[in-house]
Amino acid sequence: MQAAYSVIRLRTVPDFGKLHDIMRDLPKYTEHGKARLLELAKNTKHDLPLAETVDDKGERLPPEAIEEKWKNKYRTEITRRLVQAREASQTGSEKNAPLTLLSDALKKLTHDNMIVENIPTDDLTAALAIANDLCSESDKLKTQIYKKVKTAQKVGMLKPSNQA
Repeated sequence: MQAAYSVIRLRTVPDFGKLHDIMRDLPKYTEHGKARLLELAKNTKHDLPLAETVDDKGERLPPEAIEEKWKNKYRTEITRRLVQAREASQTGSEKNAPLTLLSDALKKLTHDNMIVENIPTDDLTAALAIANDLCSESDKLKTQIYKKVKTAQKVGMLKPSNQA
C-alpha cells in the first residue's frame, strides 16, 4: 500500500501510461516483483526533512513547492523500482506460461460441464475431430516433455523418478 501511495503521489511515471493503468497493473507486479515494491516503500519517505521544507529565511515553503521537491527527490527511485517490479512480473509470467496453459487445459477437460451427452447430435462429428486433434497434440507434447526430462536427468539437473 505504501508503494502504491508513493506512485499515486508522483502521479506520472515515464513509460507506464496513465495512473489508473499503473494502479490496475500493480497487483500483478506483486506476484514476482514484490521485493522491488517493498524496496520502493522502504526507500521513500512521505515527509521531507524539515530543512527541505523551509526557504533560506527559515520560512515554510508553500505546499505546492514542498510537493514538487518531494516528487523531484523520489521520482527516480519510484520509477526504477516500478520498472524492476514490472520486469520481474513479466519474466516470471513468461517462465510459468507453459505450465499454466497445461493446467488450464486440464481444468477445462475435467470441468463439470464437460458432459458428452450435452453435445448436439449434429456436432458429434466435429467434437470427435477436435478430440482426436487434442489426443494428437497431447501425445506430441508428452513426447517433447519426456525428452526434456530425460535430458535434464542425464545432465544432473533433475533426479530420476518413476513418473516418466
